[in-house]
Amino acid sequence: MTAHILQEVMWPDPALPHDDRVFTRLAKGAALDQSTLTLPAGTQAAFDTYANLFNIGNWAAHGPVTALALRLTGRGAVTLHVWHITENAPDQSLIQTDVTLTAAGTAIDLPPNLRTGLLAWSVTARSDATLTNAAFTAAPTGDPVRLAIVITTFRREDAVRATCARITAFLDADTAQGGHLTGAHLFIIDNGQSVTPPAHPRMTLIPNRNLGGAGGFARGLAAARDAGTFTHVLFMDDDAACPMTNLTRTAAFLRHAAEPKTALAGAMVSTARPWHLWENGAVFDQLPRSRFTGIDLRDADAVARMELTTPAPPPPGAYGAWWYFAFPLAATTHDPYPFFVRGDDVWFGLSNDFRIATLNGVMSLQDDFAAKASPQTLYLDMRYLLVVNMVRPDAPLGLLGCLALAWRQILHSISRMHYDTAAAQLMAWADVLTGPAHFTSNMTMAHGRAKIAALTKAERWGPRPADLPPLHSTAQSAGWQRLMQITLNGHLLPGFSRLGRSVCVPLADRGGLAATRGAQRAVFIDGDKAYAVHHDKRQAAALGLRGLWLSLRTILAWPRLRRAFRQSRTDLTRPAFWAAQFRTFPD
Repeated sequence: MTAHILQEVMWPDPALPHDDRVFTRLAKGAALDQSTLTLPAGTQAAFDTYANLFNIGNWAAHGPVTALALRLTGRGAVTLHVWHITENAPDQSLIQTDVTLTAAGTAIDLPPNLRTGLLAWSVTARSDATLTNAAFTAAPTGDPVRLAIVITTFRREDAVRATCARITAFLDADTAQGGHLTGAHLFIIDNGQSVTPPAHPRMTLIPNRNLGGAGGFARGLAAARDAGTFTHVLFMDDDAACPMTNLTRTAAFLRHAAEPKTALAGAMVSTARPWHLWENGAVFDQLPRSRFTGIDLRDADAVARMELTTPAPPPPGAYGAWWYFAFPLAATTHDPYPFFVRGDDVWFGLSNDFRIATLNGVMSLQDDFAAKASPQTLYLDMRYLLVVNMVRPDAPLGLLGCLALAWRQILHSISRMHYDTAAAQLMAWADVLTGPAHFTSNMTMAHGRAKIAALTKAERWGPRPADLPPLHSTAQSAGWQRLMQITLNGHLLPGFSRLGRSVCVPLADRGGLAATRGAQRAVFIDGDKAYAVHHDKRQAAALGLRGLWLSLRTILAWPRLRRAFRQSRTDLTRPAFWAAQFRTFPD
C-alpha cells in the first residue's frame, strides 16, 4: 500500500516576511537555507513549532489515521526523537532512535492507536548532516481533492503576476511528483480588468465588473461549478501571502476528512510581526471575534495549548475569513451576499452548513486590521453588521438588540473623536433602512464611495507633523477612567475641550478607546503619515440627533425590513442572481 502524505514539512518562504522560530528551532551552528537544513555534528533542530508539529488529535477527529509514519529525507546520521504532547502529559517520549538519512527517504513507524494530542519531533546530528524534507504519512483515506483556487483582484497587477507565477509553478511541481494538487486549477477574477499574467494551462483569467470581493468570489465559484470537475474551492487573497505548502496541506486534510461538509479556515499572522497570531478561526457573535488573538507563535507552550483545543467541534457562529478559506463545493447552498466587501465571508460561513476546521501551519500574512480602518471600511462594517444580525439563521437579534448594536458602534467612534467615521456609520444605517434594494442598486459601491469621500475631512492621512504631542498613556486612575466612560470621553462634560490633553497614538493602538481616553486632541501616526482629530461637542450632538431619528425610523420599519432581508437571504445568494450580474459584463 502506497503511503499517503498527510503533512509535509513547511519551510519559511524567503519571499515572505517570516520568523524562523515559527517553523523550526535551531541549535547554534545549525542553519536553514531555503529548503535545506544543515546540521553540523552535535547540533539539533526541533519541530515542536506551529508550522511543523503534527496535530494527531485534529487529524483523528476528522477521519481514521492508520499506519502513521514519519519519513525523513536528507544525508547523514541523526538521532530522531518524537514525543507526545497531551493536556495531562506535556512531554511523553515515544521514539528515540538513530537514523541514517538518504535521498530516497527513511520511514520510521509511529506507535499505533494514537488518537489525541500533538506529535513533536527533533533531529540531532551524530555526524554532519542535512535534512531536505520530512513528512507524516498514513494509509490513504477518502477520494482525491480537486481544488479550484479562486483569487479576486482589483488593480494590483504586480502582486497578481507574482501570485500566478508562484502558484502555477507550485502546481506543476506537485503534479510532477504525483501530489495532492493534480486536479487543481487557478482562477483569477480581475475586477479591475487590468491584469495580463502569462498564459498557463493551470490558470484561467476572468475579467469581471468591480463587484467587490463578494462578486469576484461569486464569479469564481460559478466558474468552478460550471467546470464540473472540482470537489472543493479555495478563496484566497491576490498577493497569496502564504507558504505554498498550505495548498498541499489543505488538499490532504480535506481528502482525509470523513465529514463531507468539512471546510478549512487559514490563520491570519501579522505581516509586520510574522510571529504574532491575529486569528486562528473566527466566531460571529454580534461582532466578528477572532480566536486566539495575540499568541506568540514562537512560544511552543502557547502553541501547544491552542492546538490541543482544535479537535473540538467548531463553536456556534464559526466562519472562515476569505484571505484563505477552502470549502466543499457540493455543500455550498448559498453563494455570497452582495455586500461588496466586508462581511461577505461572515455571511457565507453562517449561511452554509460547513464544519469549519483549522490546521496548524495553514496561515496567511496580512496587515493588521488597525491599518485598514477608515470611514469607508467602517461604513461597510455597519451595513453588514445590521443585516447579518437581523436575519442570521441561527441567532438573529431583535429590534432592541440591533438598535443597541448600532449605537455601540456610533458612540465608540464619537468617543474617539472620529466624527467622520460616525457620520459614515450613520449613512450605512440609513442605507440599510432602504432594504435589500440598496445592495442590488449599489453593486459596485461607486456612489457610496464618492459620498463617503466627500464627508471625510479630518480622518485623511497626510504628512506627519514635526512636533507631536506626548505618546498616550493608559496609566490613569480608575475614577478618571470611569468618568470618561460615562461622559463619552468628555463629550457630556462641560468645558472638557479646555481640560483634555493632546496625545500621540501609534497605529497599533488606533482602534481602542484607551489611547484617546481623556484627550481633547489626538494625532494618529503610521510611519511618516498622520492625521489629527479634535474634541467637538457640536459635531457629536448633531450625530447623536441623527442617530435618534434613525432609531425611530428603524422602529417603524422593523417588521417590513426584517421580512425583506429574510427573503433576500435566499434571493440574493442564488447562482441565478449572480449570473444576471455577470451577464452585464462581456466574457
